[in-house]
Amino acid sequence: MLAAYVGEDVVIRYDPRDMAEIRIFHDGRFLCRAICPELAHRTISLKDITAARNARRRELRTQLRQRASVVDRLIEVHRPSDPDLGPPIEPELPEQGRPRLKRYREE
Repeated sequence: MLAAYVGEDVVIRYDPRDMAEIRIFHDGRFLCRAICPELAHRTISLKDITAARNARRRELRTQLRQRASVVDRLIEVHRPSDPDLGPPIEPELPEQGRPRLKRYREE
């Protein structure tokens, strides 16, 4: 049924509490439901979903910190040692303990 939509943009909608079923839409029109038989009998609690998302975020944060440290080391290695340039400018990093506040243009 979906072979006619190969290469087309579709919208996939799902309920995070029911990962066994997705609904597929094209141009705002419902096409079909797809059900995974392996997951159809299982239920995932919202607590499990939240825990998995938080674990993934922690993993990504760790990867970003590692990559940032590698980039900082590469910049330090390739920084010119000309005394006329002055001291190197250290980037400001957010403090780990304090949550960052959202800033709006009107402030």
